Amino acid sequence: MEINTLPGNDLLVDQLTNLLSVPGEPIEIISRLPFKGSSTFPAEIIHCKVARGKMFHLFGKYLAGLGPNNHGHRGGVEYEIKIYDEVLRKLPLSKARYWGKCSFPGTNEILLLMEYLEGTYSLKGHPDINHYLRAAAWVARLHRFFENSLPSFVKVYDRDYYFVWTNRMQNEPAILGAHPWLTKVIRYFNEHVDILTKAPQTLIHGEYYSKNILVRDEDVYPVDWESAANAPGEIDLASIIEARREEVVTQIKKSYIDTRFSDVVFDEAVFEKRLCMAQLYLHFRFFFPKKEEWRYDHIRALANKLNIT
Repeated sequence: MEINTLPGNDLLVDQLTNLLSVPGEPIEIISRLPFKGSSTFPAEIIHCKVARGKMFHLFGKYLAGLGPNNHGHRGGVEYEIKIYDEVLRKLPLSKARYWGKCSFPGTNEILLLMEYLEGTYSLKGHPDINHYLRAAAWVARLHRFFENSLPSFVKVYDRDYYFVWTNRMQNEPAILGAHPWLTKVIRYFNEHVDILTKAPQTLIHGEYYSKNILVRDEDVYPVDWESAANAPGEIDLASIIEARREEVVTQIKKSYIDTRFSDVVFDEAVFEKRLCMAQLYLHFRFFFPKKEEWRYDHIRALANKLNIT
């Protein structure tokens, strides 16, 4: 991403002054650096200050003419802004501060502005299991806090949503021909999808993978909320345990269970079945376009757990 593809400094200064400053104290931009970790939407790190010297370190994500994508799974920048502004603002957990939304009418550009979390690093590839345990506890608290209490604009994972992914699998005759046992797994998922739709629904991140989880000391900061949805919390747990060693999975699950279900009746068998279904969903959801071979073994293992014969 080239910096000159983004709004010029003058336009940005006007927007930042309205958003962050007080009358008579215009914003001065110190630096703008492309964020190298961005994928779909262009993003940058903005360092600026007001006349009296107060510094702001911001992370900005731009709409860039892109809307919801991937069968509606990802909601886009405007949806993510609403999640930060109308949902996460209420959450009493560690999180990046939401500064607001900037609009550039001349180009129909929209900018999501967040606190830039200096000193944090991605959980991806980190060797300390304790960070994963804290991330599991963090998302368990999120699920407790928002269970059955979300605004209507948050997208819902209903039967039709799940069937998008199984239908896509069923429309691949070459794959089903090479792996005929997959047909039974897909049929089982479709026939038992109510295990997910009738489970307690809450706010989920939607892609709670280690790459989307920042840590600093003992604090956890999940980022990139454009896939947030009203769905079973087990989907986020399935994300963070995906493709991990069994002994690590056991510890992460325990951290999640101990936090989310500490003061309610906990049915382990029901929970495990929901988790298996959530894991199947993720394999169906992310199977394309890579068609990763390792997913076949994981799907078969889940089929055995669910006694799909």
